[in-house]
Amino acid sequence: METDNSKIVVVEQYSTLYEAQMALDLLQQNEIKCFLSNEIGSQLYPMFGSSASGIRLHVFEQDVFRAQALLTKF
Repeated sequence: METDNSKIVVVEQYSTLYEAQMALDLLQQNEIKCFLSNEIGSQLYPMFGSSASGIRLHVFEQDVFRAQALLTKF
């Protein structure tokens, strides 16, 4: 991945790994660089609720609007 000064932001949060992976695949198919975080924590500690342990989908700040548009169709 190139290094630049782009900010990385959380574009969405999911309670299941299946939903998160589907969203990740959709963005990657549309050539939006993205990644997931907290996959393991959300599976190990589901009792804390999605706000504390949700799986987070990250994108570069310049891709937020494109990502959100694709995810609303999802």
